[in-house]
Order: sequence, then C-alpha cells, then structure tokens
Amino acid sequence: MKKRFALVTITLLSAALLWQYAFAPPQLSAAVVPSSIPAATVISATDTVATRQNPSLQRATRPTDERVTGRQQRQQAEIEAALQQMHKQIKGQNLQQWLHQFWANCQKAGPQQCLQTLDLYQQQLSTAEAAWLQQLLAQYHDYQQLLAELVLDNNLDKPTQYNEVRKLRQRLFAEDYSKLFGQEQQFAEQQFAFGQLLAQREQLDAAQRLDALFAQQQQLAPQLQPLLSADLLYQQALDMLADLPDSERQAFIPRLQQRYFGADAEQVAQHEARQAGQQQQRELYLQQRALLQQQYANLKQQLLAENASASQLQQWQQEYAAALAQLRQLHFGS
Repeated sequence: MKKRFALVTITLLSAALLWQYAFAPPQLSAAVVPSSIPAATVISATDTVATRQNPSLQRATRPTDERVTGRQQRQQAEIEAALQQMHKQIKGQNLQQWLHQFWANCQKAGPQQCLQTLDLYQQQLSTAEAAWLQQLLAQYHDYQQLLAELVLDNNLDKPTQYNEVRKLRQRLFAEDYSKLFGQEQQFAEQQFAFGQLLAQREQLDAAQRLDALFAQQQQLAPQLQPLLSADLLYQQALDMLADLPDSERQAFIPRLQQRYFGADAEQVAQHEARQAGQQQQRELYLQQRALLQQQYANLKQQLLAENASASQLQQWQQEYAAALAQLRQLHFGS
C-alpha cells in the first residue's frame, strides 16, 4: 500500500470531433453517454405497410422484429442507467469521471456513433439539460486545450501546482466547477493536509502523531469515504510511525489494526506476518544468490586463466545451473 496523490487524467480528443458535439444543432446535443451504446435500429413506415399487406412476409420477419424489439429495450435500459449515473456523479461532485468515460468511448466508436448516441439521449433529457450539457462540452473543449498549454514550475510544491489547475477550472466552469471537480478537490486537500502533518512528525512523539492523524481523518467529508479506504487510512498511520525504531513501531500496530479493520484485524495481522516472512525469505535468497554468483564467477575466471577446455567450461555451466536450482528449491520449493 503506497500513499498516492493523483490528478484525474484527462483524455484529449481531436478538436474537430469535440466541436461537432459542442456546437452541434440542439437536436444533436442532448447528452453524453459513459458507455458505448449501439445505434438505434429504425423500422421505416414503408416496411410496416409492406408487412401488413403481405402476411407471409409478416410471419417471416416476426423473429427479426422480436430481435429488434429486444435490442431497443436493452438500449433503452442502458440509456436510462447511464443518465442515472450522470445525475449520481453530479450529486457526488465527480462529473468529470463521467465526461472522461464518454470521450474514451467516443474515441473507440467514432463520430457517427457518438452523434447517434447523442440523438438517442436527446429524447430522454429536458431542453434545459440539453442546453446545459452543450455549453459544458464547449467549456470542456477549451479546458483541455488550456490545460495542455498550462506550464507548471516543477520547483513549486504540489499544493501550489494544483492550485494553478484549480484556478483554471474555476475560471472556465464557474458554477459547474463543484459538480465536475468537487470530490477531487476534497481528496487533494486531504492528501495535502496529511503531507503537512507527515512533515511535522519529528516534532511529535508517537502518541501525539497518531492523535493528530486521527483527528484529521475524522474530519473527512462523506464524499471521500469511497476513495479513502481502511487500507489507505491505515497506511497513513504506518507512515506517521515509519521513522521510529522497529520495536516501538510494532507496539502500535495491533492497536492500529483494530482501529481500522475491526473484526478483520486478526486476519490483517496474519496476512502482514506472512508478507513479512516472505519478504525476509526473499531477501535471504537474494543475498545467498549473490554470493553464489560471485563464487562461480571467480571459479570461471580461474578456469579461463588456466586455459580450461570446452568440456571443463561446459561442466562449470552445468554445476552453476544446478547450484542455482538447488538454492531456489531450498527457499521456494520449486
């Protein structure tokens, strides 16, 4: 488990494709879809009249009609599920994830498929929602271009760099900023706050470090709960104690496991014990392998210095391979 801070990666579409979406006529700018939905199958009025006039044709095409109906029903269900996900992410202040998935799928499906999907979505959205989304897509186009052009000084710390990106987002998206990036900003602020606390740990004893961390973690926004798992919060606690002597650090671990994992604390402890044992075994194996390699390297140099025959060098190679295999068998059983 490693602490991470990661900005959500923005996939860039070509400008021509995006402008098609952003500035398409109102009837084509209804919505975007986070999953690739097949184009609607349309049964023309001419086909319907023909089947009424020819019953045998109607009987012959009935299985096909049933398949068409089934596809349309699945398509409708997928559209409704995607729109529900869109509104869910608006509420969770993470709409950028929905938009990002749309662009990724459009890259695979192509412009025509995306326009067909937009047309299908237009039937499910209100006029106000369609207009809002059209404007949002245009803003998103500007954002991607400006983000690509944004030059960040590598000498600046991460909070300062992120603040530059945040100002760009707020300028472009205004009142929609929170819908798109609210969750990410809260996550970033938590990570930066933890980084500041981590930098101050040497000024605190072990108990003070943990008390300060617990207080910080208890202030997490509800929207961050899915992002900050028990594993991540536990790792933060371990990081706060990482510079302590091993014996002192180990004394706190059972308490931390109980705090973060509750009834699963014993299983976590057993898992960590197995991992520690495997790591020790691997380190010992690597040490012994290095010694063995050096030993056989010296032996080969000696053979070469003595003008050893090809058969002697072949025997050395065989004995070296056998020794390596025996060492692996000793440590790993295979």
